[in-house]
Amino acid sequence: MAEIRTTLAPGTPIEVWFQDEMRVGQKNKLTYRWARKGSRPRAVHDQRTQSTYVFGAVCPELGTGAALVLPAWPNASSSGCAIPNQNKGWT
Repeated sequence: MAEIRTTLAPGTPIEVWFQDEMRVGQKNKLTYRWARKGSRPRAVHDQRTQSTYVFGAVCPELGTGAALVLPAWPNASSSGCAIPNQNKGWT
């Protein structure tokens, strides 16, 4: 912090933010069938999954936070929208 402060004008506030991300969703389990011991019967099961991605950031000093919930893994255009909007009061 001291090194960063030397490059800024005196009195310039510094905000420290901590961020985390997670995936919340459904991942299907294995499908089991009754069969003779030693055999491997075919079992049709659902391969689809559904997920939502949650990105969050918090500034403990200011007591504020921001969150972004996206229905799919973000691409370059959607992932960059969280940082500029933190100053707009997202909570």
